Amino acid sequence: MAAHNQVRVLGYLLSDPAIYEDETGDAKIYLAIRACNRAVDGYPDSSFQDLLIFYDGASEDHNRDKLMTRLKSLVAYDLVDIKGVINVLSVNKPSICPSCGEKNVKVFGVSCFIYPITVIKLDGLQASADYDEKIPERILQEHYLEVSNDVDVVGTVVSDPEIVAGLKYPCCRYRLAVDRKYYIKTQDSIYVDHPWVYSYGKQGKNDMKYLQPGAVVFVSGFLRNRNVLNNITCQNCDTEYQFEDIATEIIPYSVEYMRNYKWDDEIDEKNLYCQ
Repeated sequence: MAAHNQVRVLGYLLSDPAIYEDETGDAKIYLAIRACNRAVDGYPDSSFQDLLIFYDGASEDHNRDKLMTRLKSLVAYDLVDIKGVINVLSVNKPSICPSCGEKNVKVFGVSCFIYPITVIKLDGLQASADYDEKIPERILQEHYLEVSNDVDVVGTVVSDPEIVAGLKYPCCRYRLAVDRKYYIKTQDSIYVDHPWVYSYGKQGKNDMKYLQPGAVVFVSGFLRNRNVLNNITCQNCDTEYQFEDIATEIIPYSVEYMRNYKWDDEIDEKNLYCQ
């Protein structure tokens, strides 16, 4: 696995995997996994994140079939250790108009997943959850906190860093271009992933101060999924409405500035991040 883009998730399944197979035997599988993260300065939200794992197999490829078989065998509350890469895909997102009931599709919507490379089942926690539903979370925090939700990427900043003040806690937001070093056969025309980074506290102040498009950074952090509202206009009745969606971002523990970042004498003090 390339160090330019690597993710480790050690957590437990919230439900049985969702499996979709076509007539040729090729399959796609989705897993929802609960992981925990370490504390971040300026970001006092929940220490648990529910993350999405996506994998698509090809029946003629024996090695990929082995991984698909392993994923299919998992069930709710299995404790697993997954290593993979960030996978940002353009997808169509359906919704129903609340005014007329028409089905609409937001074309070229964006979804971010973890694409697995290795999967190891560690234990089954169903019996523990039946006894006390909080035990699986306590196991993560007490034994796996340092590795439960860990992301390391090297990327190029491709958007102007901006202050996001509408969230519960102010932060700095920017988008990265992360070159693919791991080949995904079913996505052979995609060479770059574009995850968002939301940095908080002192790190957010520094990112707002020093980063610019073209800067190359090494980000070490965790993945966050959050519920958001997406805008769309009904094709049938022209009603503008919002539908529920999921946004996935990297929350840094630290950001190392590698090259093409601003020097102190280039900084406009009036535009610094502030809380």
